Amino acid sequence: MLLDTMPGCGALAGFAAEAAGDDDRYEGACDDEVAGAISAWDRVEAYAAARKHAAAAEFIRRRPRPGSPVDGPTQMPEDWDVAWMSCAPAPTWTCCSAGTHVPARTAPRALRAGSPDGSP
Repeated sequence: MLLDTMPGCGALAGFAAEAAGDDDRYEGACDDEVAGAISAWDRVEAYAAARKHAAAAEFIRRRPRPGSPVDGPTQMPEDWDVAWMSCAPAPTWTCCSAGTHVPARTAPRALRAGSPDGSP
């Protein structure tokens, strides 16, 4: 029951992992319980992605290009230093809502607007 109602968080990941068991076979769980575990893992995944993107947005806020305008509510710069992205595994971000990849150079607009192409 807890896995069905708990919001995505680190604790939910722990409960779901415990339900999976050491071999990830969900021994003793009925089909409905395994379906509930899938739903729980989906919420954990969304939670982790949101936290990762929030951390990346803060990194961008700390590296505005000199003279770049900054948006009021979000404090996201219009342009930012992308040098730190060279250590990232790929120069794209995944936009969760659209399931698309966002080129790193457009990520600030996408994060501000909530859309992959930066449109409102």
